[in-house]
This record gives sequence, structure tokens and C-alpha cells, in this order.
Amino acid sequence: MVNGAAELSCGMFDRLCSRAWLNCWDIAAALEMTDRPVFVRLGLSVPLHKKDANGEVTPLSNPLRRWRKKIDDYKCEGQNDLEDPQVYICPLNINADHFTLLEINEQTKMIYHFDSMASHGIIHRKTKSTPVRRVVEEEFKYLGFGYTEAPTPQQRDGRSCGLMVIRNAKRRMIGLPIGSWDDEVDSDRVTKEVVGDCQTFLEDDALQPSPLSKKRKRIVEGLPNNVLKPSRSSKRLRVATEGS
Repeated sequence: MVNGAAELSCGMFDRLCSRAWLNCWDIAAALEMTDRPVFVRLGLSVPLHKKDANGEVTPLSNPLRRWRKKIDDYKCEGQNDLEDPQVYICPLNINADHFTLLEINEQTKMIYHFDSMASHGIIHRKTKSTPVRRVVEEEFKYLGFGYTEAPTPQQRDGRSCGLMVIRNAKRRMIGLPIGSWDDEVDSDRVTKEVVGDCQTFLEDDALQPSPLSKKRKRIVEGLPNNVLKPSRSSKRLRVATEGS
């Protein structure tokens, strides 16, 4: 269960190893299973657009409102135990088919956007205003932070944006540089690192089963003895044994 909201299947590992396109829950699971400092807060992917039945993509109204409210809740409800400034990280889903990374950093008083498929104008600093920048600045202008399209290594295919988001988020969380626009990233190496992080998380018994609900218990009690019985894991993440 990621953030107490959704179940994940082992299909995530199949998609990682087969270099398939990762969905928002795959990304969330991988980030949840990555070590990070206590001052880093993670959010689920925020879609900026929607696609209708005809395949037409249109922008959503106020897409970052929920993420802003979550950040405000951290500030107002006393959930922040530390006096240190916080760092808020969440993926963005653009045009319903591409993931990027947004970081709101109270330490540097900056908002960073990392896009592994940036346009020529962004890379060469010719494009000053982008749809992402307009949406972000409209929602978070009250912070008074600066905004930048941060240098980000560019992906060489059309499916590894989710993997790049995981890679970039991890490096930001542990204080390593992401790289420049021209740097090349070995996707195989990144995949191995992500799988390794997930395996370490699982081997450390980070997922502890908890009692089933009454409804699920009644269902389980009616199963034959030779059928594996499900259990509910911690709120952070549950990896189901069914297929994808």
C-alpha cells in the first residue's frame, strides 16, 4: 500500500526489468522504498492534463491544489518534528504520457523542475515561460521562491521518463548531483539500482503484516487450506503476489 492509497503488484518488477513504461504507482512504490532524510516529504504523482475517450489531451484546472494543501497541512498541523527547512518532492504527469519531477525546497527557497525530455528552448535558456512554470508559480507564488528548469540528463527513448524521475529524486534526496543537459545516463544501471533498493527494503522486513478487516477475514476463512491467504501490510506499501 503506497501512502495508504493503492495496492502494487509484482508486475512492477517485470516492468522495471523489461524496460517498460512505469506508471505513477510504480514510481511511488520505488520512491517509498528509497532511503531519504527525515526532512524530505514525498507526494504522489500529480497529473497536469487529462485524456478523453477520443485521445484529446486537455489541461486540468488547479492541478497542484491538493499538493499545496498537503504541504500546508505539514506546516500547520505540527507534523514537522524538525526545525530544519523541509524539501517537498513529487512527480508530475504532463500530457498524460510523460513524467517529470518537481521539488519545492525550503532550504534554498527555490522550486526546481527536472524534465528528462526538455525542449530545445528550455535547454538553451531561450524559453522563459512554460505551462509547468505557470501552473507552479500560480499555486505556490505565496512562498516567494524562485523557479528554475534545472539541468537534467535527457532520456534517449520514449519510455524511461519514470525511471529518470526515480533516479533524479533519489540523487536529490541523498545530496548527489543530477548532472547536466548533455550527460548520458545508463538506464540499465539505474534499473539495477532501483531493483536493489526495493530488494533491500523488502529483505529488511519493512513490510509487516497487520490484521485483516472483518470482511476480508470472512473471505479468507472460506478459502481452501491449499490456497495462500492474503494479509494486509504496512501503510507504506504492499506488494501483492498476483500478476500485474
